[in-house]
Amino acid sequence: MGKEFAKLLKKVQKSPAKALILYGLGGVYSAGGDLKVLASFAENSIGKNASLLFDFYSSFLGILDLPIPVISAVEGHAIGAGLSLALASDVRVFSQEGKYAFNFLKLGIHPGMGSSFLAMSRLSPANGQKLLWLAEPIDGMEASKLGLATESLPQKQVYERALILGKKLAFGARSAQSELKKSLAIQHWKDLLKRETQAQSLGFDHPDFRETLHSIQEKRPPHFF
Repeated sequence: MGKEFAKLLKKVQKSPAKALILYGLGGVYSAGGDLKVLASFAENSIGKNASLLFDFYSSFLGILDLPIPVISAVEGHAIGAGLSLALASDVRVFSQEGKYAFNFLKLGIHPGMGSSFLAMSRLSPANGQKLLWLAEPIDGMEASKLGLATESLPQKQVYERALILGKKLAFGARSAQSELKKSLAIQHWKDLLKRETQAQSLGFDHPDFRETLHSIQEKRPPHFF
């Protein structure tokens, strides 16, 4: 999926498009990483994981380099990396009924997919840290209050609203939009992502992560070392 997503971004980059809408079919956005895939990282070296994660996350975070505004129509739950992708978008329309969380610390690993710097750059320091540290789900109404969502609407209205906003943004000058995106990116995301993926890879190699996996399988609270 990451490779296909990156290919599509290259096509958008070369196209005359003036706005991009991201959404999931069937009222779903992204429930985060597959537990079996996450468990497989515990078998890799730190260096291999850092490389794999950097390439994987970069394929999605390429939306930050697009010269046009990106809108996420988040009709359903967005957890972990899925929420990070939504937060990387310039405009975010969330479902009031959805659940949203950066659940990385509950898995015993450092936040990924750029969430550690996106939360701090998109939200207030207090709200960004609250979401990262507590790793607890919130609904769309709370997401809007915290600034995680640009707007929060009933699920059935989310995509229609995103389409309206996309059409409005498409009337803007692409050259000006491109420069605005550069101005809003105080530090390039790839430099920050290198730090994040290295930290996350160290986490996959730690006993705390293995204990988290065991606790999920055994349906009990984790006992960290």
